[in-house]
Amino acid sequence: MQLPERFQQGPKSETLTRYISERYSKYGFPKVKHIEYNREWTPEHSRDRYRWVENASDGLRVAVENAGDTNSRDSHTGWYVNNFQSETVHGIVYQLPSRNGQLQYVPAVSDAYNNDCAIVDFYSVTDDKDDAARWADSMAEHYAEREREYQAKEEAKQRLEDIETEIKDEYQDFRRICRELRASCDKVQGVAVVRELVKARWHETKASIRKLRKEAQRIEEYGIEY
Repeated sequence: MQLPERFQQGPKSETLTRYISERYSKYGFPKVKHIEYNREWTPEHSRDRYRWVENASDGLRVAVENAGDTNSRDSHTGWYVNNFQSETVHGIVYQLPSRNGQLQYVPAVSDAYNNDCAIVDFYSVTDDKDDAARWADSMAEHYAEREREYQAKEEAKQRLEDIETEIKDEYQDFRRICRELRASCDKVQGVAVVRELVKARWHETKASIRKLRKEAQRIEEYGIEY
């Protein structure tokens, strides 16, 4: 396959890899995996700047697979990113090309939801692998904490919306029952019976709505409880 002239000189670049991938895919070959460095971003309430890297293993060499294992006293396998404790992230250390003959290391955090992806702090490059591991573990801890807080806020917001819908449904259900009872008045023995049925149903509706409003108040004050 003949490459365009602009790709024939110099080292293999991300653009070149993508070009080869696209050309090969036209002939039925699987696409070539290539590393992708996305734009920098700053977490909320932080001044750190990170990059989300896709297909990290295609361009970065792992020096420490799990930074939580480096401290024998407080060894752990990761930090939970949700309150259900079903997903975790952990610190990773990647090895960069040496500088003046000295190996360089960069701390990162695994992506809990995407394989071979990581959040990398390229502003914390060091030649001390142990330091990089400690920073990576700290990064993972703070990232997981922010993720739990974000998910808790989203869950609380969704629950408040659900409560509002449930209250409307309670009112609509009560009105529907009242309409049905009015339409069947001639079949019911006595007006007093109808009144008692409506009254009983109204008490049930008010109790249910009161309970929902108390739950909404607790969520607004304290957030979702587990």
